[in-house]
Amino acid sequence: MSAPSRAGGAEAHQMVRVFARAIKGVPDSALYADLMPLLSPRKRERVVDSCARRTLSARL
Repeated sequence: MSAPSRAGGAEAHQMVRVFARAIKGVPDSALYADLMPLLSPRKRERVVDSCARRTLSARL
């Protein structure tokens, strides 16, 4: 097994920081702004759809 690349390690570290902030109660919008660059385009679309659904249901 090869060692993780530097870029992969940096992405993993960023994800850990994002989730640590989520546990501490940082607002979703700030978390999504940090997390979005790390996601694939398909996953970004799913996150945006999920966020939009939650926003709409909260307003009803």
